[in-house]
Amino acid sequence: MLKRGYTLFSVEVALNSGLTHEDLERILREAGVDYRLLEFEGHTMTVEAAERQLGVDRGRIIKSMLYVDDEGRPLLAIVTGDRLVDEVRLAEVCGVERVRRARPKAVRSLTGYEVGALPPLGHRRPIRTIIDSRVMRLEKVYGGGGAINRLLEISPSDIKRLTGAEVADISRPMEGG
Repeated sequence: MLKRGYTLFSVEVALNSGLTHEDLERILREAGVDYRLLEFEGHTMTVEAAERQLGVDRGRIIKSMLYVDDEGRPLLAIVTGDRLVDEVRLAEVCGVERVRRARPKAVRSLTGYEVGALPPLGHRRPIRTIIDSRVMRLEKVYGGGGAINRLLEISPSDIKRLTGAEVADISRPMEGG
């Protein structure tokens, strides 16, 4: 059964269906972005797995993490793989009291993608996005590619431009790092 859909870069998406790496690729192509979608035999669902598959430092890998604020609004936080989202700072930047990580079911329903495959853009609906300032220092980054065995190589400036993202200091070091 097809429910009401949203248009993302002229891609119709049914609310009850997920998005795929093909949808992501179509969105990027239509936006005229310089990108690469890399496919691997093994999964790339974690920073450690992506680091192993790519052979690059985890500081060049990005994590796109979906949060929900205290009023139920979704927020996407993007940080480098060698850092954690500072939830207190994220809440401050967003002007809310607190944020919490979205549950996997909410990630899929709000973005169209599964946890571990979530790209930094091309979601089912526009989502307020905050990119950590450290990400913006990089020329190219690797993040979720729309499938658990794919990664997207893209410029952070393209992510910012296509999502209308805000840039702020929203990360903190890993424990013991």
